[in-house]
Amino acid sequence: MSFNRNPKMPSGVPRLCLGLTLGLSLAACGGGGGGGGGGDGGGNPFATAEFRANYGLGNIRALGAYTAGWEGTGQTIAVIDTGVDVDHVDLDGKILPQSTDIAAGNGRTLNDTFGHGTLVAGVALAERNGVGMHGVAWGANLLAIRADALNPCDPFSACFQDDDLAAALNYARTQGARIVNMSMGKGGIPNANFRNALLAATNAGIIVVIAAGNATGANPEYPARFAADPAYSGLVIAVGAVDDDNIIANFSNRAGVASTNFIVAPGVSITTTSNSGGFASASGTSFSAPHVAGAIAVLRERFPTATAAQIVDMLFSTARDLGAAGTDTVYGRGLLSLSDALAPLGFLWVPVDLGPLVEETELRLGAAFGDGLTQAAALSDVLALDMLGRDFHIDLRGAVLPARDVRASAFEGAVLRSAERAVDRRLGDFGRWGLSFTDTARLPATLPSPDDEDRTLRSWWMQSGTKHTQTGLYYGAAAGRGTPSVLAPIGFASRLTLPQFTLAGTGSGAFLSQDLGKAARLSFAWHRGDGSDPTAATSLGQAWLETKVGRARLAIGLGQVDEEASLFRSTAAGGFGTFSATRSQFVTVGGAVPLTTGVAAFASLTAGLARPEMESGMLSGWSDVRAASYSVGVRWQDVLTRGDRVGLALGQPLRVEHAEVDLTLPTALRADGSVATSTRRVDATPSGREMNIELAYDRVFSEAASLATFVSVARQPGHDRNAAPAAFGGIRFSLGF
Repeated sequence: MSFNRNPKMPSGVPRLCLGLTLGLSLAACGGGGGGGGGGDGGGNPFATAEFRANYGLGNIRALGAYTAGWEGTGQTIAVIDTGVDVDHVDLDGKILPQSTDIAAGNGRTLNDTFGHGTLVAGVALAERNGVGMHGVAWGANLLAIRADALNPCDPFSACFQDDDLAAALNYARTQGARIVNMSMGKGGIPNANFRNALLAATNAGIIVVIAAGNATGANPEYPARFAADPAYSGLVIAVGAVDDDNIIANFSNRAGVASTNFIVAPGVSITTTSNSGGFASASGTSFSAPHVAGAIAVLRERFPTATAAQIVDMLFSTARDLGAAGTDTVYGRGLLSLSDALAPLGFLWVPVDLGPLVEETELRLGAAFGDGLTQAAALSDVLALDMLGRDFHIDLRGAVLPARDVRASAFEGAVLRSAERAVDRRLGDFGRWGLSFTDTARLPATLPSPDDEDRTLRSWWMQSGTKHTQTGLYYGAAAGRGTPSVLAPIGFASRLTLPQFTLAGTGSGAFLSQDLGKAARLSFAWHRGDGSDPTAATSLGQAWLETKVGRARLAIGLGQVDEEASLFRSTAAGGFGTFSATRSQFVTVGGAVPLTTGVAAFASLTAGLARPEMESGMLSGWSDVRAASYSVGVRWQDVLTRGDRVGLALGQPLRVEHAEVDLTLPTALRADGSVATSTRRVDATPSGREMNIELAYDRVFSEAASLATFVSVARQPGHDRNAAPAAFGGIRFSLGF
């Protein structure tokens, strides 16, 4: 995930835009027309000639909103001004029938004779119809309220009377408008009627956007200066003007005393609708204000359950800082940035149980699960909330991570066996009895890290207490996939013969084997993890019996694996919940049959069963999880010289053959703020089936010297049907001294 700290945001609250580290995608995080003239949108279908006609749309980063599908549809903007050109091609389909001339009794119509109201309305919501330009919220509706008292009219002198403006505010409130634009000002403080109407509007949750004025003053003119008055609950926004380079316009009043509720928007040479039926260029804070009003309409559409205070907070918290760092007396909170206002504020969290953070929500699959659940369609549309409780729909498939290759390397098995300290004694007629202890805690320091995926050539070394030194190299993009079954004894270190051993990490263990006459042997193994790997089993126990039936040598084994917070090395966190203690049982059958002198065939099959439980998350109700592994092959003795072996094996590493789980996902935010969920039964088995072909050769030169080498090719590695084949190999030479 990528965190971008905005200077305008409260300390310690970064803005989160998904889609990088968790691979999560989030529609509202789209970009859109940067600074300056806003660019051409990089081929974006919304970056049309209409969009480019007003550079202000690019400067306020409106393109990202349109790309995400937000355009102010269903919202009403009340424009209190000089009326509107009712026949204009970009406005005629927008004007609500409730639109009126509030200064009644003078025989006028709604039609704009001065032109100011038409210019303002176009910036806010002119239609996107392939003609001229379009407004910020081109999907919104216009409640035009004509309130000018004089003709001709100067909106920043005596054009509007306080009582008419009060009546206009009250009318907008009773008609259900939730956004009011007032591009006007005056020198003195408005009368009590106006103040009462403004208070009633803000108490009703209406956001009132007012132009700051064009007198180059240090403070906004009234009524915009009411933005500094806490009586209006922060729902009055004063708007100053910047040019296409985002520099404060030379005519614009500054933020001054209203800096905490002051924002700037483009207001120099703005192309908009004119009352001649065409389009014109206009300058003034009158045309900055409707940029903000239009942006509020878009936010109202996107977040219908958000309060007016939350909408205002979205605007101010995401404004781009201009001038002095932070809130200042010139630019106030900064430049309106619509795409940023639509993006999540703070950390996204998944509304389940205690609300875990999205960045901490992860399902990391073990090798046996392959790519299971990575493409679960249900995860493509999951509800997440930001710090304001706003709903965002995210793709959580990227939070399901396919298996990392954490299985023992081809050399690790050899090192483990060489590191054993053994005691071997003859016990009368019972045969030979041996006990060996293996401490594997020191091995990670001498073995290649499974996370070094960019290094395909690696090496290890180890020196035991007997001065027996081994060195080796192996090569391949998929190197480190396990000891070839033809080189490993049936009782240890083969991921094909006894795949449950791949679930164990570093730790300590013991091995006990007892001969039962000449034809049978009973063996036990126990391993205890050291806790360094949270995905590894906490303990593993294995028992197996080897016996002879005729010329064949057969084996049957029983194993048990205890995992504290994982399932076949799969771990879950955050919104997915966590695994409870899991206990798995494994049954192994196998054997070898001589075919001719020095030639034998061998085979093994392991079946595993787990009954997982989950705690507090979206995953629950697991079915029994069944897994299997097998290998078949042929081994030749004394092929090139006496004492050597050649083996050829075909096998499948441990693979989950059956697993289903309930996925309970938050899907929508209801109007009352509660979360709607849905539950689906999901198949968790991998898409592919890895098959390994291994060819191995080893030779003993003397008691002190030996050579082992192998090459292996894997089809659909990681049980991923789309994965390319992988080849790997290794060579080990041992020399004692």
